[in-house]
Amino acid sequence: MQLEWRLSGPLEGSPTLSSAKWLMRKVKKLRVDKANTGRWRSFSLNSEGAERMATGAPTSDRGDAVEMEDPASRFQVQKHSWDGLRSIIHGSRKNSGLIVNKAPHDFQFVQKTDESGPHSHRLYYLGMPYGSRENSLLYSEIPRKVRKEALLLLSWKQMLDHFQATPHHGVYSREEELLRERKRLGVFGITSYDFHSESGLFLFQASNSLFHCRDGGKNGFMVSPMKPLEIKTQCSGPRMDPKICPADPAFFSFINSSDLWVANIETGEERRLTFCHRGSEGCKTLRILYEEVDESEVEIIHVPSPALEERKTDSYRYPRTGSKNPKIALKLAEFQTDSQGKIVSTQEKELVQPFRTLFPKVEYIARAGWTRDGKYAWAMFLDRPQQRLQLVLLPPALFVPTTESEEQRAAFARAVPRDVQPHVVYEEATDVWINVHDIFYPFPQAEGEDELCFIRANECKTGFCHLYKVTAVLRPHGYDWTQPFSPGEDEFKCPIKEEIALTSGEWEVLARHGSKIWVNEETKLVYFQGTKDTPLEHHLYVVSYESAGEIVRLTTPGFSHSCSMSQNFDMFVSHYSSVGTPPCVHVYKLSGPDDDPLHKQPRFWASMMEAASCPPDYVPPEIFHFHTRADVRLYGMIYKPHAVQPGKKHPTVLFVYGGPQVGAALLPTPSPTPSQGSGGPSLSCLWVQLVNNSFKGIKYLRLNTLASLGYAVVVIDGRGSCQRGLRFEGALKNQMGQVEIEDQVEGLQFVAEKYGFIDLSRVAIHGWSYGGFLSLMGLIHKPQVFKGPCHVAVSPCSSPMGPSPPPHCPPLLTPGWHPAAQNPASSSLWEAEPGTPASDGQRGPRDSQPRAGSQDLTPVCVSPSLSSLSHFIHCGPQVAIAGAPVTVWMAYDTGYTERYMDVPENNQLGYEAGSVALHVEKLPNEPNRLLILHGFLDENVHFFHTNFLVSQLIRAGKPYQLQVSGSWKLPGPPRSPQSGGTCGPAPTQLSGSTLIWVPRVPTVSFSVQRPDRSWSVLPSAGHIGELGLAALLSLSTQIYPNERHSIRCPESGEHYEVTLLHFLQEYL
Repeated sequence: MQLEWRLSGPLEGSPTLSSAKWLMRKVKKLRVDKANTGRWRSFSLNSEGAERMATGAPTSDRGDAVEMEDPASRFQVQKHSWDGLRSIIHGSRKNSGLIVNKAPHDFQFVQKTDESGPHSHRLYYLGMPYGSRENSLLYSEIPRKVRKEALLLLSWKQMLDHFQATPHHGVYSREEELLRERKRLGVFGITSYDFHSESGLFLFQASNSLFHCRDGGKNGFMVSPMKPLEIKTQCSGPRMDPKICPADPAFFSFINSSDLWVANIETGEERRLTFCHRGSEGCKTLRILYEEVDESEVEIIHVPSPALEERKTDSYRYPRTGSKNPKIALKLAEFQTDSQGKIVSTQEKELVQPFRTLFPKVEYIARAGWTRDGKYAWAMFLDRPQQRLQLVLLPPALFVPTTESEEQRAAFARAVPRDVQPHVVYEEATDVWINVHDIFYPFPQAEGEDELCFIRANECKTGFCHLYKVTAVLRPHGYDWTQPFSPGEDEFKCPIKEEIALTSGEWEVLARHGSKIWVNEETKLVYFQGTKDTPLEHHLYVVSYESAGEIVRLTTPGFSHSCSMSQNFDMFVSHYSSVGTPPCVHVYKLSGPDDDPLHKQPRFWASMMEAASCPPDYVPPEIFHFHTRADVRLYGMIYKPHAVQPGKKHPTVLFVYGGPQVGAALLPTPSPTPSQGSGGPSLSCLWVQLVNNSFKGIKYLRLNTLASLGYAVVVIDGRGSCQRGLRFEGALKNQMGQVEIEDQVEGLQFVAEKYGFIDLSRVAIHGWSYGGFLSLMGLIHKPQVFKGPCHVAVSPCSSPMGPSPPPHCPPLLTPGWHPAAQNPASSSLWEAEPGTPASDGQRGPRDSQPRAGSQDLTPVCVSPSLSSLSHFIHCGPQVAIAGAPVTVWMAYDTGYTERYMDVPENNQLGYEAGSVALHVEKLPNEPNRLLILHGFLDENVHFFHTNFLVSQLIRAGKPYQLQVSGSWKLPGPPRSPQSGGTCGPAPTQLSGSTLIWVPRVPTVSFSVQRPDRSWSVLPSAGHIGELGLAALLSLSTQIYPNERHSIRCPESGEHYEVTLLHFLQEYL
């Protein structure tokens, strides 16, 4: 005979001992008359009844208990063993293996000049050939003519013959490893390449080296795969960021050991150009513009790891918010060659006045490059608040040779003409923040012309990112560069002669994360991607920049597209999908009268990849929208449980990111496995817009897996997400973590009303990175929304000491020990009022330190009824699964944090309110409601954040579970605090789910059962005697191979997913 008891809401107070006894009497009164059937009725307490129960006040049988939904209406997710969950994950990945990230990307069109040939273009790209597990260079031939009635599927042809691009055993250098992490690369093989179209030269990194090959150009096109040639080097360490010189493709630059080098592919000559830091970008005049970074005053952090072998710690220069940033400067590396291409001289140049003198308010160099004619270097400068951006032209003559001699420097400065100066040709300013992007297209400047015309995207003017054609007047003022210089407020600022809006409206031109525009100067058209039709879809559009007005969409609605244009603007390739259609890649030809190029219509030409069949268990999510109380339209999507039963309420997972658009990892991305490919550096992986009309069966595969197991999964793009305008995104300004949860809660309530299967009493919130931060915020600030009813199951005592613990309780909790030490949720049943001693002489959880004269932790015997109750109280969660969360914003970096939160001294309240580690007292006292996941070597969100959160949880006596993707092995049992293990020193609680106070006895044996293993611990008498506690054994702490911010190791990815499913099925 068993009773199930539900509360309609959280208790206002904690029951005392007397109220617990009343509770038992109250339960007995509500038994249904059919005693012989052993049936019991469900009921709930209203708020008045809950308050009376908490205070022990008398209640009536009639007013305090009301009937609620029958327990049978709650859908119970089938519980699987650990191995069963692993099989589910394996099956899910296997089914998606045919479509996961197989799509080609990084396209380059090359037009063929042979008019009589059968093909008009050769299209190069990166892709994963059939049967391969790594990316390679591929190409397809595009025919001049196609049959309308037939579907032409272009074949993928290998450029490289039997070439393995992945390093032996997959071992990357530290520099390459960190670069892969920064780019969120989960693919092996060739991940990027540089291409010089005139010569047909390809340059790429592979197998810890550099390789090159040629196709096209003066040597013609190949007809069979070629062997790439390795570029030998005398440098030690990897050669990073290789770039071909556009003026002379025999030369290329690269970075080695933080210095800039140049090399000749044909002669093999290498020359070191700098003796400082990193550089980039070649230019037409054989000059290289680079940024010099001085980090000498930036704080160093050390990440210890025993598995790093030769180095015991990873060290990074890391500027925490409010601290000093690196010092920056722009410099030139200049070299000359003879007629044979041999480098005969090199020279390092710097600005005629120190960079900080010329631009005192500039904190960041956001972008840099050269105009096409090489007449100017250009750079985008940001101030520290990132609310003002300057687009600056720098003539090469403004740079002088670097020297330590003051006399020589003065002589060089005198040689600089007075009319040579920087030109600030454009400025953007906002009270929110600047979203830096790549859209800047300068038109060629005629000889002697004092104007510069360019196309630029600007988000600050209207709050939405749009294209503008700008004409700036370059008027020199005349400067004596030998004299001390102090710039004015608008120094070097050029007057704007004309600024024409090419696009407008409450939608956005896609500009961030490598998005491009394509400008046809012959027809005066600009092609761009945007969200004009709907914020849920990306499309390719075209508009005239000569007579701005009509905007023409070129891609098919109902899908989200990512496009690349051909060099002569007659073709484009589109990688597109929808929530119900897997990705496919099609080539389109623009056709129509030449006198009306704006209205040329796209015609399907050929297919590079057709949409694969969806996996058998895949059910696409449904997109919805709603209006918040503030009348803001928000979008969301829901994965319906695959086996929805009428009248059943399903547990719900709220998957969140919710933060601004900077490219943090959204999900830990597993590396390729035999049954799962992985794609290259797709732009979509960086957009922090979770809800859109693109296929979700790859990146969000695990959400579909959750739905297949019976969970409802809800995803909402609230305020702060991108592509809805700067004001929408800027709602987080100076208050991160304080507005996002409100939108998530309103969306959750909306879907609960719209769909009949959402169980608001069983909600888990889960996210990674910023989503992990919001998961913690949700558990802290909205427990009254998410928290489910308390379930109390009381069964007859099976022994004088009470029943056996339920399956989820650890076996070391035996009858007779104080249950509050194991279950903080029930501690209030035995706790006296704050500030008063426990009447029975025992210590309550809040009075955790031994009193004077106390020598032992005495076992506490409780009555069978109270022992039974304590074992079976399970306050139904919301649970939170937080991956790699930022827990204290003061410890995060300057560039990200200050953009959204200002510096700490200007926003102390915002920093405090948004730091979850400072609010742990608001986290629940019930165990099994919080799971934290983090990579021990995370160089983005350092493990310090989780470490600090855990220390705060310990001090507050809060339960948690921790899963570390770390670097430890598992050689044996965990160690006690004295032996240098991971146990913390706090006496009240050292870690998550298992802490048992024990009497001081010579030896105590513990056995901890894990889902996939068990181990036993026999602590020494010395450890027990000195600390008065046995050991800390966290049931959920798992140790993986080295992982950073994103999960790369296949075993780590699998274990994370299985742990997520196991945690949800056990505790939700």
